[in-house]
Amino acid sequence: MPITSQPKWIVFDAVGTLIDPAPSIAEAYWQIGHEFGTQYSVPEIHERFRIQFRSAFTGHGPGQYLSNEEIELARWKQIVKTVLDDVEDLDACFEEVHAHFSNPQAWQVFSDAAPTLERLKQLGYSLAIGSNFDNRLHDVCIGHDELKPIDVAFASAEIGFRKPSLSFYSKLSRRLNVSPAQMLMVGDHEENDVTSARKAGLSAILIDRSQPTCEKISRINDLSEVVSLLETD
Repeated sequence: MPITSQPKWIVFDAVGTLIDPAPSIAEAYWQIGHEFGTQYSVPEIHERFRIQFRSAFTGHGPGQYLSNEEIELARWKQIVKTVLDDVEDLDACFEEVHAHFSNPQAWQVFSDAAPTLERLKQLGYSLAIGSNFDNRLHDVCIGHDELKPIDVAFASAEIGFRKPSLSFYSKLSRRLNVSPAQMLMVGDHEENDVTSARKAGLSAILIDRSQPTCEKISRINDLSEVVSLLETD
């Protein structure tokens, strides 16, 4: 299985792994954008966001994975302004969208998260979040009791690099004061959370709630399976 050594720290991705937007990103953009005059429908915004998100997070060159608060703010401002390019006041619309996603109520915690985190703490593991996010991550985490077992959360904007950069994981290792081999990464993005984590020396598991468990590609479809894997190993 993907757990090559007994970990001290289990690191979870945030969005798509522990938490998810509620309402969806497209619905939130539409609700806010509608206040500022957008004529796009929710399906149109969904597609526009998908295209722009991919473009914004796909770069080339030595600095493509650099991250800090300034970089992430500019990135999200460009995304919002491109997706909702027909609103009357782009700056005000962006500010409201950006603030929306710092509100814990804009996010839901997956139902398998709380019991898994609680059980892992009972088993003596230290728990962290390692996410491509900015400082809004901390407000979101603090606002959900289900995430209280998490010992510490790291956003890419604080680390200085975003996944899939191997520097993200090497810096995370130093922050946690353990070797990469003593860390297990759990996330929903194959490149960001699994492939790159393994290249950096971590064990890693992909969670895909839409597919049945497949041992050959180290995939689970419920976070509770992390507990089962650790207890088995």
